[in-house]
This record gives sequence, structure tokens and C-alpha cells, in this order.
Amino acid sequence: MKPELEESKTEEEETTELPQENFIRIPAFAVPAVIGKRGMTLRKLMYDSQADCVLRSYTPEELDIVVDGINPDTEWTEKFETDDWFAEASEAAHNKITYLLVRTSDPRKLQMIRLRIAEIIEVVQKPWKTSEFLVDSHMVGYLVGKGGRNIKSLHDKFTVQIQISDPIPGNPSKCTVTVRGRDLTALKEVEIVMKETVLPKNYNRVPRYDEDTLIENGIYENVEDELKDLRRAADMLAQGFV
Repeated sequence: MKPELEESKTEEEETTELPQENFIRIPAFAVPAVIGKRGMTLRKLMYDSQADCVLRSYTPEELDIVVDGINPDTEWTEKFETDDWFAEASEAAHNKITYLLVRTSDPRKLQMIRLRIAEIIEVVQKPWKTSEFLVDSHMVGYLVGKGGRNIKSLHDKFTVQIQISDPIPGNPSKCTVTVRGRDLTALKEVEIVMKETVLPKNYNRVPRYDEDTLIENGIYENVEDELKDLRRAADMLAQGFV
């Protein structure tokens, strides 16, 4: 009889360890962000939580058929969801209802996923911000990089959109760079990186000096001012050799 008791106990333990299915509803506007580029965000979520996560989308008609098999995550619904998430006016939002199916037996893993998804949605809801600055027209090719790789690298690193205009009609020596994103800090970092990129190669940053006293007055904070002073100094030197 002992072997039977031990076998029965083992089956009971295995039953308690079976993962539970929890359905977290994802608003339509956040679905691409939850998936991430090439699915990387969702993959990282599964790797970090060690839980099985699958996105499932249903039309209202399909949802009526499978509704009995969907177990909405009650805590997610009560503590995280807000009505404005599902008030989108887009047709796609009404035609597709998306859930993140999470399979896990560990409530801590499930809570981690809830918090991560809520964080993603919060970021997506932030309004877009715009930053603009000027660069020399002849440096645009160097700024963009071969095949656009420099712009692509900045886009991937800072999650921003970057557009470079044609030469300005009233000032053809300049082009306008427009950077759009949700993180103001990221916009500023992109501007700094791009301005550093268009500095002449092998150029060493030098201290700024007061024009009257020639006393060192720190390092230039604005690359445009630094380049302007360098051009003025070059013109003065050129006049001295005339």
C-alpha cells in the first residue's frame, strides 16, 4: 500500500504546480509596444519572468465563442485598468480585443508582468514632444551615415523619430533636424550626440576664452557657438595674413 500512497501524493503535488492561465487585456494603442521591435519586448518579459506569455486577439464575434475559456485577471482589471484605455476612436480598437495570456503558477511572476505591462502602457500614453535644431547642410550626409545607419542607431537607442529637412530656402547653408519622442531627456541626448557627430573629425574640444581678457571661461555648452567662434577666429587670422 505504501507505493500507492506515495504515488498518490506525487500526483497531488504535480497538480498544485500546474500553471494557471491569466488573461490581461491590452489596449489597442499599446499592443505594438508590448510586442516590441521583432518581438523583443515580449521575449524579454518572458525571459525575466520565466512565464509563458502569448498575445491573443479576438474579434467581438470570436470573443463570444471563446469567452467561457477566458479567465480575466481580476487584480489587473481592478487595480490597473482604466476606462480611457479602451475609449479609442480607431476602428481597429473596436474590431480587435487583445489579451496577454500568462501561464504561471507563481503569483510573484504574475505581479511582475502586471507591473511591467502597466509601465509600458504609461510610457505609450505620454504625449509626443518635439525638439528642433540646425545643422550645416554639407554635413547632413555624414550625420545620416552610410545607408542611414547613424539615424537608425539613434532611433533604436533612444526610441525617437528623426527627420532632416532640405536646405532652408532663406538659409541654404542650414538644414533643420526634427526629433520627436516621449522622453524629453532622450530628445536632448539625441541633439547632443548629433551635434557632436557633425564636429570636424580629429577636432579636439578647447576651452572657451573671454574675448576681452582672454581668460579661460569654461567649455562651450553649445556646439553652434563654439563653431561660430572658431570661424570668427579663422577669419581674423586670415585677415592678419593679407
